[in-house]
Amino acid sequence: MQDEDRPHGKIRLGVAQTAITTVLCDVLPALAQKYPALEIIVQKGSSAQIFEKLGSAEIDGAFLFHPPFKLPKSFLWRPLRAEPYVVITPASETVTDPLQLLREQPLVRY
Repeated sequence: MQDEDRPHGKIRLGVAQTAITTVLCDVLPALAQKYPALEIIVQKGSSAQIFEKLGSAEIDGAFLFHPPFKLPKSFLWRPLRAEPYVVITPASETVTDPLQLLREQPLVRY
């Protein structure tokens, strides 16, 4: 591919706080290496803020978790990765079924 055919210019990406350490650290260096003429501008915010910026064309794309609501048809999304979730309990816990634990015990998320 000739240089003039490669992506260049500015791209504005929105990143939800939760995706900064998980996705962004992997994707940005690879993107910058593959497309050195691309100026990557990152804007961080809550998922709601990022969706609002996408809808008003303030940003060109975003890295977020898929929302629990239906996306507008004007948005195209692609999964980047699937992450395993684990349930961690004290060693003294006698229940071993993770779904039962989630139903019966208080949940602390990090």
